[in-house]
Amino acid sequence: MSNHELSGSAPPMRRSGTLMTASRDRETRLALVPTAADHHDQTTASQLTSRTEACATAVACDRERIADGLYDSVIHRLFAAGLQLQSTCQSVDAPTQGRIQTTIALLDDTIAELRKAIFSLH
Repeated sequence: MSNHELSGSAPPMRRSGTLMTASRDRETRLALVPTAADHHDQTTASQLTSRTEACATAVACDRERIADGLYDSVIHRLFAAGLQLQSTCQSVDAPTQGRIQTTIALLDDTIAELRKAIFSLH
């Protein structure tokens, strides 16, 4: 019987010029095997990425909906009000025409600002 068999230790193994015991070799192999915690961490990271992407998609959809709603309702109403003021402007005296023209210019500026805001939402 050899010394290793009598002592109960694993027989030495030669690897890459160094002496390793069989138990150390087993520990090394086990260290390379992914654990359940590693798998859990990867799953959690994947779920977090999926949630982040879902939130970003939801925000983008909300922004699109808001932009469409603003464009379809608010800008059209402001534009219609401007047209009504333009037609009214022809039937009033000069001082009133000046005030109406100023209001029309303000409406045009407001429409331009809203369009910029809406396009930035897209």
